[in-house]
Amino acid sequence: MKRRARRHGSLALAIALGSVTALGSATAQAGEPDASDPAGAEVLFQKGRAHMEQGDLAKACPIFDESYRLDPAPGTLLNIAACSRTAGKTATAWSQFVEAGRAFKRKGDARRAAFAEKQAAEIEPSLAYVVVRAERPVPKLVIVRDGTELTTASLETKLPMDPGEHVVIARAEGYEEITLRLSAEPRATTDWVIPELVAAKAKTPDKGAPVAIVDPPDRGRTQRIAGIVVGSVGLAALTAGAVFVGLTASKSSDLEELCPDKRCTTPEGNDALSEAGVFANAANGLLIGGAALAATGLVVILTAPSSERDDLSVRIVPTATGAAITGTF
Repeated sequence: MKRRARRHGSLALAIALGSVTALGSATAQAGEPDASDPAGAEVLFQKGRAHMEQGDLAKACPIFDESYRLDPAPGTLLNIAACSRTAGKTATAWSQFVEAGRAFKRKGDARRAAFAEKQAAEIEPSLAYVVVRAERPVPKLVIVRDGTELTTASLETKLPMDPGEHVVIARAEGYEEITLRLSAEPRATTDWVIPELVAAKAKTPDKGAPVAIVDPPDRGRTQRIAGIVVGSVGLAALTAGAVFVGLTASKSSDLEELCPDKRCTTPEGNDALSEAGVFANAANGLLIGGAALAATGLVVILTAPSSERDDLSVRIVPTATGAAITGTF
């Protein structure tokens, strides 16, 4: 029975709207030169009116919304208000009828202004109201109701609200956000109390995560390593030079037999003389270069900054091929 009564009420309102909007949206648009698409809005308005006259508000209401988007005419807003009222959105319908009445008054249309005011007056006694209160207000508190942001200026104020459940979110910088589901009842005033917000927890690093400890760079250690490397290369060169000295001595012994009185008259003697010269040159180069590198390495080691460690030691040890610099650093 309620649904049937609502349907009859919707038809009655549609007929009443028809009597005050019989001239269509064009009359309502007079004096609005800034309309973005008045022609398209008019076509949609007439289509919506046809559905409304048949009592098919499910089809009419979305068409009125689109018509109003293209051209916000007060005549269209009247029909949208009727849709809101039929859907049970009494607060929305009331505000739309009030706005339409004001628009008609500005245009000097007393008849339709009176109609809109009458509809708003009929709805007003059944309105649901809410008073939003914060249990303990915090700085920069923001309350979002059904996607609409409210500031603290809306607190402690009696606000008309569509009946039913609403989603309310409260947040503030430095506090945990909370979400509430609150209801508004027709013909009543309901307190919506926002609980005290809890301070957000400071983010702490994961205790289970390993923490890398990096020692500061030891310039002295790095320099000593470089000195040892250079010195070791020098000692290796000296060892190789010593080998070539031995080869040179061996060739010199052969030359005494092949070239008596230092005169080489045979091919074998000439070859031996040539090889002895090569070995002698290699020995000289390796000995001189090795000595220079070994000395440089030693200087680098001795001039390195002191280490914090007290177990530093550097020494030269014999190896299978000669000698090497080693130590702890």
